[in-house]
Amino acid sequence: YRLVFQFLEALRHGNRELACDLAQLQSHNFNNLQLESLKETGKLPKPILAISARKKSFFFRNITPAHTAAINPDTTFLEAIREVDPLINVPDQNNWYTMHYAAVCEGPGPLKFLISKDVGVCDVNKQGEMPLHLAAKTGQGLNVKILLEVIAKMEKSEKNTDDEEAEEEDDDGPPRAKRAKLAAKKAAAGRKSIVNAKTRKGRTALHYAIWAGRWQVVETLLACPAVDKECPNSANDKKLTPLMLAVGRGHIEIAEMLIEAGCLVEGRDKMKRSPLMIAAINGHANIAAMLLQKGADVNRKDSSGNTAMHYACAYGWMETVKLIAGIDKETLRASNEWLLTPLSIAYLKGHYGIVSWLLDNHADVVDVNCKDNEGVTLISSLLSYHDENSTAHLPDQINYLITRGADCSITDTSGNSPLHMFASVPIILEVDKPAREAPNNDERITSAQYKKCIDQLIKAKADPLAKNSEGATPLTVALSAGNLYLASLLLDSYGKELLKDEGQSPGKANILHTLVGVPHGLLSNNKLWAYKDAPIGGQYNIVPMLKKISSMIGSAQMELLLSQHNEEGYTPVLQQCSHISNMSKPGTMENGQYGAFAATVMAGLRECLRMRPESVLDRMVPKKTDGDNESQNLSVIKLALGAGMAKRGKNILLEALLSCAGENNNLQAFLTQKITGDDVSCPVTPLIKTLLKSQELESILILRAAKDAGIEEEICGATIETRPVKDGE
Repeated sequence: YRLVFQFLEALRHGNRELACDLAQLQSHNFNNLQLESLKETGKLPKPILAISARKKSFFFRNITPAHTAAINPDTTFLEAIREVDPLINVPDQNNWYTMHYAAVCEGPGPLKFLISKDVGVCDVNKQGEMPLHLAAKTGQGLNVKILLEVIAKMEKSEKNTDDEEAEEEDDDGPPRAKRAKLAAKKAAAGRKSIVNAKTRKGRTALHYAIWAGRWQVVETLLACPAVDKECPNSANDKKLTPLMLAVGRGHIEIAEMLIEAGCLVEGRDKMKRSPLMIAAINGHANIAAMLLQKGADVNRKDSSGNTAMHYACAYGWMETVKLIAGIDKETLRASNEWLLTPLSIAYLKGHYGIVSWLLDNHADVVDVNCKDNEGVTLISSLLSYHDENSTAHLPDQINYLITRGADCSITDTSGNSPLHMFASVPIILEVDKPAREAPNNDERITSAQYKKCIDQLIKAKADPLAKNSEGATPLTVALSAGNLYLASLLLDSYGKELLKDEGQSPGKANILHTLVGVPHGLLSNNKLWAYKDAPIGGQYNIVPMLKKISSMIGSAQMELLLSQHNEEGYTPVLQQCSHISNMSKPGTMENGQYGAFAATVMAGLRECLRMRPESVLDRMVPKKTDGDNESQNLSVIKLALGAGMAKRGKNILLEALLSCAGENNNLQAFLTQKITGDDVSCPVTPLIKTLLKSQELESILILRAAKDAGIEEEICGATIETRPVKDGE
């Protein structure tokens, strides 16, 4: 297959010598006439049979001897084939006619011969390419000139015929409106010459010549009055003009030639970009200088408000940046539709050399604290979009911006400071001497470096107590992102101030609601795991954080927080139990790792129950009753008895709840509360519910706990409550 492609490429670019050598490697796929016609001094077989002249090479897109002969400047073979088979202009499998092959020939002989035999020049292949396109693409200037002359004669003949028809119609005296319409039609036809015909991809012969850098062909085409010098390519190709193509490809001679021919220096593409912007995108500083010398507007903006300076900074072309800044440094102040300046663009794209040059040489016109349309500064962008797996560079980047004047007290439109932004992104710290595979561990930030980043931000005026528009502090934002390390750092330094308002908004989530959700969020996102197969304990162990909060606010305030319901009606313990009841082992985690994770999660639940034993009796408070005053039936015990909780002969949630209730003398109240729902038509105790649902394991656990506490009679003696139904039964 590769050989087929290489042979066809050589043949269709008029490279006869290479095509000849490649054909010899697959000589069994060609007849002698094809092989000889590719040679410089091939021997003409005598006689030539008609069947030989029509031979098609099946594996090579059905090319015939006429096609191979057409790229040989010596027309001997082509003339001989024409004598045997007058139908010489035949297509191959890709609709390349003999005339197409003649157009790419290194000499004009085959083309002139075919034209002398009245072979048309307007046939198109499957890509919509005429012979003129291919001659321009391969740089066959003489062939282009010949084809232009033929097309001009053909169009002149058609025009004369149309004029005669129009005169005949005028003699018949058509109405004035009809005559005007005919005149407009003629004028339009004059502008739509075949030389401007587009391929299926919307490219003209001029586009092809410019793209390939065929300056001699471009010169020939520009000398033709019918060639449209401003004809854009297709919308899929961004509607680039010929000048834009030359600029983008770096062909300065062709660009100058086009401008001298009258092409607009301020032309626009599909996105309203000018040739100067195209030069800036591709880093052609020499062409940009030429365009500026020709009068290009350095301050012109595209449809998104970007200038040439924006593009030079975005693509990292220092020389172009210096060139434009040297002409008009005020362009460095320009902002696009997102209010991003060239400095912002350069920084976001990681072109720190340009950033340093701008800050060091043009501090009077660039602002390190510039904002986008959402009020986000450069340092906020850095902290909010960094990769959690590649953070080792953060300390240097933060220091770089701060030493150049970055103000960390500036907030965005949502009230978020850089510290809020930093807290909102989950972090994976470097594991010291990892026991298992820890992907990208060398690229992670260490705990000491992370603490240094926080200190730098606070020193640069970031307020750790500030609240955003939603009332969230960096502490609550960090917990929402599962960032226990940052939350711990903030509590160590500002704990009392950060926690003083906790519990002041009943009916809304407090810090404990957010904290107990950290392990669940981590388990469901393996991208945040420190190890490939599991997270590390410090990422999800909330027990130290619970103790730290309790020591700062006192046991009474801690009990208050544990008793409060959030917007969904959950207490922290009820929310914990809900997470545990839905917890399952990820497929990528080993049983031992999952067991350690589950044990740590249960330790967090036990710590909450130790601080407020009554939490075992927590029930959900509905958000809205809609006329029904009966509260929703979700409770801690109901979650523990939920379907699927018993796994591998254990129900870790029920075991933990029974143990904690027994230790705090709440077991009888815990086991005599009533449960409804789950196809149980009336309120029942937990034991009866397990018996009705055939939950053998849970029944045994309840009976064993009751026996150990000496309350078997109270638990076993409970009755099923009955209620009258509609018919009084």
